[in-house]
Amino acid sequence: MSVGRDPPPPPPPPAPPAPGPTARVVADGAILQCSMGMAPSALHVPPRAGATRKVDGFEVATVDDHQPYTNVPPFALCRSMQNPAVRSATVAAGGALTPAPCTPILPDRWSPGAQGAWLDGPPLLTDRSTLSCQFGGTVSITSANSAVTVE
Repeated sequence: MSVGRDPPPPPPPPAPPAPGPTARVVADGAILQCSMGMAPSALHVPPRAGATRKVDGFEVATVDDHQPYTNVPPFALCRSMQNPAVRSATVAAGGALTPAPCTPILPDRWSPGAQGAWLDGPPLLTDRSTLSCQFGGTVSITSANSAVTVE
């Protein structure tokens, strides 16, 4: 037993949980980049039939807006050896990696979409969503073209 010493003060209470991470809602004109592409491209969200859904003056995107050329333009040149055109050009160049025109094949929807935020069915697209190309690239959103956030 020690004499003359006060017990240490109790530890401070735990901090309240931080608010959930936010993500920006994606709109027409958002800037996209593919990990195998050599230039960015811009998402195109055509007007939907019925009520117009806009944010910051631009059409809002959903996870279903993943169609090559219609929604997702090519990323200039592709450097993935899984792309037959790149593989052929590389063989013709004696094994030196030779990029070829990007021809995205995007069979699946963007993932993940906004949790709890939908537009007439499919979840809204956020700047945390990604898209996989059949040739091995991952498409990400580098600028959402919107200031609206969701958790």
